[in-house]
Amino acid sequence: LIGDVAEELDDGAIVEVGSDRGEGSTGFLSALANRTGREFFTVDFSSEGFANARGVCGACARQGRGEAFLQERFAHESTSGKIAAAYLDNYDWTFPWTTQMSYKQQQRVDYTAEGLELSNERSRATHLVQAQAVEGRCTERCFVLFD
Repeated sequence: LIGDVAEELDDGAIVEVGSDRGEGSTGFLSALANRTGREFFTVDFSSEGFANARGVCGACARQGRGEAFLQERFAHESTSGKIAAAYLDNYDWTFPWTTQMSYKQQQRVDYTAEGLELSNERSRATHLVQAQAVEGRCTERCFVLFD
């Protein structure tokens, strides 16, 4: 969907919070930004996510928490200071049937190692703070996707 509407968006950067782990979103968004002449930033708190993003798009990758990047760094690092599209795919929601899955158990280990609590309450709170930070930097026609 975002690929279809990208040409209609105002000038501004594409921002991904939660770099991919091989699923392809970082590469897709980086290519979309290149195709439409936009800046692209992807930010991930984990070393794994950051390293993967560096391998996909190089200098577009940032390591840290998405809300901190959006609130404190984006305006200084972006040439436009505006966001045309944001993909907030981080602080994953834990559904009851996923708690014992190996990927979710690994996420819990990764979050704990970074001093973070993996919980649905933290997911809600983090996405709210990120949405508020994006809203303050959105262009008139801004696309925001939450995952």
